Amino acid sequence: NSSHRPLSPHLQVYRPQLTSVLSITHRATGIGLSFGIILLITWLVAAAAGMNYFNMVNSVVTSWFGKLVLLGFTWALFYHLCNGIRHLFWDAGFGFELSTVYKSGYATIAGSIILTATAWIIGITIDLRSNLMTDNGMKTHLARVRGLGSAKEGSHHWWMQRLTAIALIPLTLWFSI
Repeated sequence: NSSHRPLSPHLQVYRPQLTSVLSITHRATGIGLSFGIILLITWLVAAAAGMNYFNMVNSVVTSWFGKLVLLGFTWALFYHLCNGIRHLFWDAGFGFELSTVYKSGYATIAGSIILTATAWIIGITIDLRSNLMTDNGMKTHLARVRGLGSAKEGSHHWWMQRLTAIALIPLTLWFSI
């Protein structure tokens, strides 16, 4: 009976292929990165807002769940990057042979995993080294984020650098014209 069949081919009819899975994953990682940027902005705003806000957000970020989210965000970022490079080659007209499509797909997956592992190893190594240095003058997490020893001086110094940079724009334009 034709009334029970779908009008057009549906996901239930097709077996998932590498290309379709990678395409869906690329879209999903793009959406995930959008939410991850909101979390990153929240963390940065908390750092600018003061010690209490930063400690609250940082406690969530440094929890096991926060680290799991950061790991997923890192992988999504590198996957999206690798697959974006793959698409740039396709836009230039290269890599459409079926064997090349599959090789580049597997390279995208491997590259994203390797880059994620490398970034986390470097990050953990830097964190361990900074914890071993007790004489660096930066005792709090907020001071480490701001990059200066004093949180009061740090935000003022940051704003002065931005103001100076903006003030130099007209001068640069005047010299270049």
